[in-house]
Amino acid sequence: MENKPTARQLAFEYLRRLSEELSPADYLTRFEQLESEFSALLCTTNTHSKPSGLCEFLSRLCSKHR
Repeated sequence: MENKPTARQLAFEYLRRLSEELSPADYLTRFEQLESEFSALLCTTNTHSKPSGLCEFLSRLCSKHR
């Protein structure tokens, strides 16, 4: 069984870690935008059979929170 994250999970986790306050409307707008971006990254990653694009993006994200 593989535990690959979905675009929805990645968007939620990204927003959960943000330090800025968002209104409910801004949260939903941002969530939909991020979900779309993560979906595109995951699709690109699956097409090329190597996770470099998604891993690179996530590594940049993680370095900001250290």
